[in-house]
Amino acid sequence: MAKDWPPTGKGDLNRDGALYLTDSFRAAAQWACYGKSTSDGKEAGVIEFEWNGPSAKVYPYSKWGNKADYENYVSAVFHSTLVHNIAPDETDRKKYMALRKKEVDRLVDLSREYDMFEGPMDTAQFPKITNGFWQYAVVKKTAFEKDVKMVGGYKVDCSKIPDTKSLPLDDTQGPVAKFSNEVTKELALEEVEA
Repeated sequence: MAKDWPPTGKGDLNRDGALYLTDSFRAAAQWACYGKSTSDGKEAGVIEFEWNGPSAKVYPYSKWGNKADYENYVSAVFHSTLVHNIAPDETDRKKYMALRKKEVDRLVDLSREYDMFEGPMDTAQFPKITNGFWQYAVVKKTAFEKDVKMVGGYKVDCSKIPDTKSLPLDDTQGPVAKFSNEVTKELALEEVEA
């Protein structure tokens, strides 16, 4: 499908780049119109993919155990640091910094062991992106080529896409569902050739 891999550079869920997906058309359209994109804010495009990776190695958000562990992972792969203290009782600064470096290295290595990671996007720096934005990062080219299929594309009128932190995300799709007629009508989507 894509000649160049990865399609994006370093991101929240992988240092080496990935294909980032979401399972909400509203969130995808919001990102295309108001996130880090090449959109002019008037019109944007959203591509619909199907994920069919039953044998893929996926790291679900629930596996982190707690929010701090997930936030440390995102910080390690994106910023090469940690945001939460991993050894609160360690008083020797050199030992603590060595522990931090070891943990960052472990998390970066982990980011290269799986085909896909999932979790919430930190949208604090994006005032027009919903707080409930859920992202999936296909991080291995082999998984992308084997398990991801482009289904279609949509031209989006950005004036129909709310630029709010509290976007309703009830349009979440299953792994091979088409976007519902209600969402297509509500957002005035125009399907284009894939």
